[in-house]
Amino acid sequence: MTPALKVKFRKRRGVPFAVERLSGVQYRCRACNKLFLEKDELDKHLDARVDAHSFQKISGEAPKLNENLLIKVIYIQDIIDSLKKDYIKHDQYDDPWK
Repeated sequence: MTPALKVKFRKRRGVPFAVERLSGVQYRCRACNKLFLEKDELDKHLDARVDAHSFQKISGEAPKLNENLLIKVIYIQDIIDSLKKDYIKHDQYDDPWK
């Protein structure tokens, strides 16, 4: 599943803003820095690498801890949030499609 940012659209005093929450799973081979969206694809890739190479190093391109990453995500509206628009306090529901 491609990671997705679930978005809740709001307005406060006429100023539109969004509440974003990241969801989804992706897998990374640290030996070659390839990304996989499915665990089965990762498993096949790892099996092939084990067969091809006896010793694996971590790729120099692999992300380091405490480092910013650039990732691709799908920007989707939180549909459940649009059903709760009558319960919002202080803010106003903002439908970007209107």
